[in-house]
Amino acid sequence: MFSHFSLSDKFKILVWGASAAGLFAICSFFLIFAFFSLREYSVEQISGEASIIAENVTASLAFNDPDSAMKTISALKGDPDITSAWLLLPSKSVFAQYFSKDSKEDSVSHHLTASSGVFLQLDHFDLVKEIHFEDNRFGNLLGTLIISASLSSVWKMLWHFSFLSVIGFLVSMGIINFFTSLMLKKIIRPILLLARTANEISVSKDYSLRTEIENTNDEISLLKNCFFEMLDQIQKEISTRKQAEEGLKRAMEMAESFSFSVSHDLRAPLRAVNGFAVALKEDFNDSLEPDAQEYIERICSGCKKMNELIEAILALSRIERSEYKSSQFDLSEIAKEIDEELRNAEPERKVEFKYPPSLPVLADLTLMKAALQNLLSNAWKYSGKVPISQIELGTIEKDGAIVYFVKDNGAGFDMAYSNKLFGAFQRLHSPKDFQGTGVGLATVQRIIHRHSGKIWAESVINKGATFFFTLPNSTIK
Repeated sequence: MFSHFSLSDKFKILVWGASAAGLFAICSFFLIFAFFSLREYSVEQISGEASIIAENVTASLAFNDPDSAMKTISALKGDPDITSAWLLLPSKSVFAQYFSKDSKEDSVSHHLTASSGVFLQLDHFDLVKEIHFEDNRFGNLLGTLIISASLSSVWKMLWHFSFLSVIGFLVSMGIINFFTSLMLKKIIRPILLLARTANEISVSKDYSLRTEIENTNDEISLLKNCFFEMLDQIQKEISTRKQAEEGLKRAMEMAESFSFSVSHDLRAPLRAVNGFAVALKEDFNDSLEPDAQEYIERICSGCKKMNELIEAILALSRIERSEYKSSQFDLSEIAKEIDEELRNAEPERKVEFKYPPSLPVLADLTLMKAALQNLLSNAWKYSGKVPISQIELGTIEKDGAIVYFVKDNGAGFDMAYSNKLFGAFQRLHSPKDFQGTGVGLATVQRIIHRHSGKIWAESVINKGATFFFTLPNSTIK
């Protein structure tokens, strides 16, 4: 519940609570100390009076003069705290006694077994003093003086102190409240202004907003300056990003224009060259020399290869320009479909294809299907020269993250040239050994990067290759 309060309210509650607790503890300690000090003072005062009375009644006890003893202890009426007094003989019989006006006569029976000392109660105390001849404690016992005194004056003084403590408590809390208000103005208010500004910036996305805060040589000014510098940096980064986005937009427009040019302007003459070569082959093939026939075959083959390169360039361009659409699907299902397509294309191949029963991801279905198509097709192609091809799609865990892999037991490649592996039109094998355009892995890399992932490969020549990739924002555990 405390977490729902504002910063200023939390500060007030903490300061007021801590201050009130501290003042209460101080006042309580003071009152307890005052009570024991006043009670001790009262006991000392009554003890002094008891000593005087004891000295004055010694002769009365020695000469058995109760009237004189009565007059002596009656002098205790000058002390309003003394409520009663008894002078007892060694036989515990009452020799003389005194009761104040406000007290009722009490029995002395509960004091008969008491020895010298002070017996404290909450509202009164009893003082017992033995009287010996010539003040010799070990001589003849003449009698015992018992004085009962009230602590009403102590409690009265304590109530006065309590009243003063309450006034002091309230005055102290008022002073604390005054300084708390000053602290709120000087410390909390600037922080609240910064928080309000941050909230307005978060809502409006206007990073040019600022707030006026007094400059002081403390941590608040440091916080303000760092916050404003951060906003300035964000503004610069936003400006730079907008410029980059505009540049990227222009580059995309140029790439789209280039793709259109490749699609139309290059294909038209290519189709013409290929068409005339096919016409020569069909209409004049019998009258041409063998060398001329071979030249025509090379022209047709070159046109076909050129057309494949154009298709690869267009496919790569479409990957860059395609809209990212996230959805949940199963990579194992896609792998199964690709496996069936490859087996149907080459039914004579012996291939062992392994993949998990289910591999759910949250990604772009079209892009990931293209990436998996390229990876599995490469594994199929480069393992074509071994008796039994082994292809596997799976996952491993690395540094707490899921890593996907496509593994084969094919030709592999030299790791010394791995830096060229994902470059467009970069090939590590001869076209005579393995056909291809050199664009497939470049396409895969761009797709993985669009998913904020990484891709890399490990291989040993003639022992296969393994391609690893991550999908940090797409994996479903």
